[in-house]
Amino acid sequence: MKPLARTQILSKLESKYRKHMENAYHFKYTDPSVSDYSEFKAYKTLAKIQFLLRASA
Repeated sequence: MKPLARTQILSKLESKYRKHMENAYHFKYTDPSVSDYSEFKAYKTLAKIQFLLRASA
């Protein structure tokens, strides 16, 4: 994998992670199930980010 492609993938994943965490925070009091699902998706995205970072080391 080229370094440029990896950085683009990481930046997309990081923006998805931030979006999911923001949704989890905003739905915290109005709809807890949506909040939990967004948090779950955020943690799955974070696991992908960590996997890519470990693979490149």
